[in-house]
Amino acid sequence: MPHVDDKPKISIIMPAYNAQYTIAESIESVLRQTYLDFELIIINDDSTDDTTRIIQAYQIQDSRVILINNFFDKGAAGARQSGICYSQGEFIAFLDSDDLWHESKLENTINYMIKKNVSMTYGDYAVFRHNRFVNTIYEVPEKLSYKDLLKYCPIGCLTVVIRRNIIENIRFRNVPKEDYDFWLQILKNEHIAYKVPGCMAFYRVGRDTLSSNKIKELKKQFMLLRYIHKMPLIKVFFNLSFYAARGIAKNIRIKMSLTG
Repeated sequence: MPHVDDKPKISIIMPAYNAQYTIAESIESVLRQTYLDFELIIINDDSTDDTTRIIQAYQIQDSRVILINNFFDKGAAGARQSGICYSQGEFIAFLDSDDLWHESKLENTINYMIKKNVSMTYGDYAVFRHNRFVNTIYEVPEKLSYKDLLKYCPIGCLTVVIRRNIIENIRFRNVPKEDYDFWLQILKNEHIAYKVPGCMAFYRVGRDTLSSNKIKELKKQFMLLRYIHKMPLIKVFFNLSFYAARGIAKNIRIKMSLTG
């Protein structure tokens, strides 16, 4: 694939663990992008199924597909960090091995970021289950600050694109809610995240997502804010009240969309 000189390169980070039933569809959604100058870095986290073979088949077809094998399970945080360390792009995007993008996702996002001169973006996304898309789109705010993000996290990892230069001293850490922790680290440095117009990403919802334990999620949130981000107890509970209300509302909305 020729390099497009007047367009910045994008590194797409895709962790994969035993994803044989979904990863081909996710890879295809990347390879169909209208924006051509990217590398798709897939971190195979010690899969025991046919995930490796599927990725290798795509490597043969397209040199932009890069496979990194972790020979022990590092988890999502370790896998994403491995991908970032290997990446060469000026911009970094994230897509899990069961989620999908619209073919214009990268082109629309990069054009917006260059035009507006912003460093971190996210966007709306739709949810689907068993290849059934729903009419409801999960809509996110127009912009987010560090204070906003402390109250709740509307950012879907599959929608995020960031400039490499703002994460030179930031890492995915092996902590509860590692992606949320990563966004907090970025925005704490006085950055603002902005929404790219349009719904360009599709989040696959599984049974585990629908039945997730919200009390357990609140405990993770408490641990992250209190012990990782060293927040005073009163501020932790203040922010948790917003987080709980938003999280319950979002979960109900997704369930109604998929069962209605």
